[in-house]
Amino acid sequence: MLVELGIQSVEILGDSMLVLKQIAREYKCLNPSLAVYLVAARNLLTKFREATWEHIPREENVAANEMAQIATGVQMPEECVQRIIKVLKKSLPSVLTRGMEIDVNSAIVTKDDWRTPIINYLQYPTLPSEKRVRIMALNYLMWNGDLVRKSKDELLLGCLGKKEYTKVMGETHEGICGAHQGGRKMCWLIRRYGYFWPTMMKDCIDYSKGCEACQRHGTIQ
Repeated sequence: MLVELGIQSVEILGDSMLVLKQIAREYKCLNPSLAVYLVAARNLLTKFREATWEHIPREENVAANEMAQIATGVQMPEECVQRIIKVLKKSLPSVLTRGMEIDVNSAIVTKDDWRTPIINYLQYPTLPSEKRVRIMALNYLMWNGDLVRKSKDELLLGCLGKKEYTKVMGETHEGICGAHQGGRKMCWLIRRYGYFWPTMMKDCIDYSKGCEACQRHGTIQ
């Protein structure tokens, strides 16, 4: 309703700390069903120029809480001492049954993925974020739905998560790129092939040092 009225600045008061923390990206969302509503909320927030929210403890929100209880409660007749109530569960969240198109994966956070805070900021820049994330994001951009880093020579490097860059290091060290490359050369090759992650040099050196074949033949560079 506020969007249709053209409202540009909104203040949201909520009694669920969990929900507010998830919207602010301070808490992770690991439940696919809840993630649908989280994405819907974030999408709506991007339509406002300014949006703030504040947690209101339930004891300070008695009237609204009682109204919610009345609306959702089941009224039992005084003469009825026992009654069987059938509870049904929706197969789809209500926002999907209304035809809203939502990418649930964009809200389910992958644990320990260094890319997640940067992607969240680039996709939803009006939402609260840490200062260090905003500074880091200056070197990145979204390209065809993927996070890429802008290099000093104006090349775009694809950003890899742990599972992806572990595979790339293995192929570079002992697979398609030749026999047991040393750590520093591995890092140079991987950047040359267009990939990036923040701990590249350290990870490549550690990977090379951990190679048993390199240890046996003294081929570590």
